Amino acid sequence: AVLDAAITMVFGIAIFLLLGGLGLGYTAISGSPSPGAGTLIGGTLLAGILATLIAIPVSYYVAIVTTRFGLDPDNHSVPIITSVMDLSGVVCFLAVLSVFGVAAHG
Repeated sequence: AVLDAAITMVFGIAIFLLLGGLGLGYTAISGSPSPGAGTLIGGTLLAGILATLIAIPVSYYVAIVTTRFGLDPDNHSVPIITSVMDLSGVVCFLAVLSVFGVAAHG
């Protein structure tokens, strides 16, 4: 379980860095306002790591609970984990934005 969590975290870090870089590239190409490279990439990375740290134990325990109740974890864990990631992703992203002092452009 620890190895799986470590692999998930390593791939997550790579993906969140890529997403932050893509966001930075988009702002450069489109001429959109940007909070800066450090804030954009760092914020995306931090929010992603926090959301992944929430998703890993949830997915582990959902698989255990569904198995104990005689349910197929493949059928029941995917919708639950997807919902948890949606909620935790938004909450983590908004929290990181507020910590970094990023405000909406009006």
